[in-house]
Amino acid sequence: MPEATPIQGHFASFAVELMRLSASAAEEATRTTSEMQRTMFAAWRDAQRAALGWMIDVSRRNTEATMRTLERVQSQAEETTHLRAA
Repeated sequence: MPEATPIQGHFASFAVELMRLSASAAEEATRTTSEMQRTMFAAWRDAQRAALGWMIDVSRRNTEATMRTLERVQSQAEETTHLRAA
């Protein structure tokens, strides 16, 4: 087998270095993508929790307002009944 010329040796070294850099870039891209996904999922989870909390709060306030309205209507009905009786 013939010996490699200096140019062939440099080309081989260049090719090996290029492959190493490509592998490093692919690993970094994978790590970055994974971190982005974790961040997006965390943001989505936080948004869902906030929306659920908001819906529960609105529901509670609506229920309280409805109860106050019913109490007022009942009180007015009782007052009207007493006035008619008198």
